Amino acid sequence: MPKVFISYRREDAAGYAQAIYGELERHLGRDQIFMDVDTVEAGVDFVTRIEQAVSECDVVIALIGNRWMGEREDGPPRIHDPQDFVHLEIAIALSRDIRVIPVLVDGASMPAKDGLPPSLQQLIRRNALELSNTRFRFDLGRVSQAVHQTLVPPSVPKPVNWRWRPWMRFGSLAIFLVTLGIAAGVWFKDGEEQPIAKKQVEDPPPAQQVDVSRARGSVVRVIAEGGNSIGSGAIVKVQGTTAYVLTAYHVIRYDVENGVNFVEVELFTEEKLRARISQRRIDVLNDIAVLTIDKLPAKVPPEIPWGYSAELRDLDKIYAVGHAGREVGWYVTDGTISRIQGGKIYFSGTAVSSGNSGGPLLNEQGALVGMNLRLGSQGLAIREDIARAIVDRWVPSLPSRVAKREPALPEKPEKPEPVVPTKPPTPTLTAGKVFRDRLKMGGEGPEMGVIPAGSLWMGSPDNEPSRNEDEGPQRTVTLRKAFALGRYEITVGEFRAFIDATEYKTEAEEGTGCQIWTGKEWKYDNAKYWKNPGFAQTDRHPVVCVSWNDAYRYLNWLKSQTGKPYRLPSEAEWEYATRGGTLTSRYWGNEADRACQHANVADRTLKRKFPNSTVTVHNCEDGHVYTAPVGSYLQNRFGLKDTLGNVWEWVEDCWHKTYNGAPTDGSAWLEANGVACGLRVIRGGSWSNEPQVLRTSIRHRIFDVTRVSTLGFRLAQDIP
Repeated sequence: MPKVFISYRREDAAGYAQAIYGELERHLGRDQIFMDVDTVEAGVDFVTRIEQAVSECDVVIALIGNRWMGEREDGPPRIHDPQDFVHLEIAIALSRDIRVIPVLVDGASMPAKDGLPPSLQQLIRRNALELSNTRFRFDLGRVSQAVHQTLVPPSVPKPVNWRWRPWMRFGSLAIFLVTLGIAAGVWFKDGEEQPIAKKQVEDPPPAQQVDVSRARGSVVRVIAEGGNSIGSGAIVKVQGTTAYVLTAYHVIRYDVENGVNFVEVELFTEEKLRARISQRRIDVLNDIAVLTIDKLPAKVPPEIPWGYSAELRDLDKIYAVGHAGREVGWYVTDGTISRIQGGKIYFSGTAVSSGNSGGPLLNEQGALVGMNLRLGSQGLAIREDIARAIVDRWVPSLPSRVAKREPALPEKPEKPEPVVPTKPPTPTLTAGKVFRDRLKMGGEGPEMGVIPAGSLWMGSPDNEPSRNEDEGPQRTVTLRKAFALGRYEITVGEFRAFIDATEYKTEAEEGTGCQIWTGKEWKYDNAKYWKNPGFAQTDRHPVVCVSWNDAYRYLNWLKSQTGKPYRLPSEAEWEYATRGGTLTSRYWGNEADRACQHANVADRTLKRKFPNSTVTVHNCEDGHVYTAPVGSYLQNRFGLKDTLGNVWEWVEDCWHKTYNGAPTDGSAWLEANGVACGLRVIRGGSWSNEPQVLRTSIRHRIFDVTRVSTLGFRLAQDIP
């Protein structure tokens, strides 16, 4: 039964609704959220179905943008129509006293009372949250937190010493026993009993049999909010005197949102030591943070061993580890996996204090297989492979994973080691060279081309037709080192190899599908994903319906298969490689109608398929309505194909309104202090775009969870 109902008007806030759905789905599960009336079965009375869905929920999120009222030229706004979906959803919730959380998007404000029908006027008395583009990740976290507080009311704080917890059930009797213990001469220090009388209370035996010895010194206490918030974390990498700590973002959320840099980490080596962090990197959507400690103590703490979450199965034993309170030290609670859904591990077991949030989830070998997000009788952790893919962007050279223990093999007689001839040095790749890396499992990676170092006049001039403000101001960018870029967009076949090897489920499959063109509008379809984007594709077509996060999962897998530093290109690298030294609006010149020799664009072929479409098409024919097989058109000066048209391409950069303050060395423009991007950038246009969009300098902003049948990616690689 869904607990959360997301109410929105598609033309007003569809993208924001999808982002909130993705955030809540990670924490609650898909079955706890009702988002779209399109899920109402055919032939069912939609008024009855909406009434049932809203009534069963505990909270309704009402997304309000600038077109939420549904203004019409020939009558009153749609919000006044009792049969309007949004009107129905909000009116039912208000009439039944269901918590309604207004969320203002795109700079909108709460509607005036006299502009609303009587059944909705109570809405203006509800405290609203804002979901802005400039603080998107922070605001998204606040929405998630507000929902969580509604679903899970604050509980009474638990005692810090677990030995007393069974006694607390008896209320005042516990106080008497504590007093009796003190009178008997028992005193407490750092959560351990020190006997000074003849009779000593023995510790109960540990509940777990897990080998925690390798992980023990790696688990730390995270102290935030000036000491008012306690969480846990794990040291995932030590490099010299620097350590990197993985924890949950919500543990340090208060400090981040309020600009406080007071987070401390308490290390447990030979003695407790505190260290102030020097840097933090966060991913709000996945509730992940990495804290950097620059000055370690003389005794360096160990790195936590990484396991394989892919090896986990339902009913496997796991162990939630952390520091449950200020005075409680190492704390391990065993549990059993209930289910593994998407990127989350759900487990049951003994209730654990919230101070363990951010701590590691261990397998029976004491290796990290997840990070605790929510603990209690029903625990929740993010899978190790999801966390590792994110952390890998920030932390250099993470330790290798530790596989499950195998039975010992009988010893074999020693044989003399064969003499291995010295390999010649790897030749330096030169500009223009094309190569493909071998995969460990067999086969080859994507075809890459070496792009020479050079300079770029980035952006568009003020007089370029159809120019947008975000394409300037123009500036010189100098790339001082050559790099490699995919000659084509990643194909369906290349992506399929990754899926087959890892059994990864894309965000389209785990969420609400992919946006497709119906002939009238762009609309999410639950049944559409990379295998079925709504049109026929072969293994040589570019993969679509993949989010930025899906692209990162693929490239991290490719890195593990090849040992090579694959990544997404920066905006500057993408534009430099696309221009190939040209200054025209397109790499073939300024003439839009020459596009069909060079790119797959909105053309007369598309117009015949969708005669009622209002898109202005190129006056030529490229032979394809939807995507074309990669490499079908002429290459640019650097030997690349399809950089304009076919599909939009993800890049590494965060979205910024202009190039003011952007790097001039070709690196990606990210947020300061490791803050996650609110919006990402895509480049290049697609098969559905008109001439004013199909230009080298065009930029577009989009959420990293977005999936569209016009969106794919190509990869870059650092080379020697």
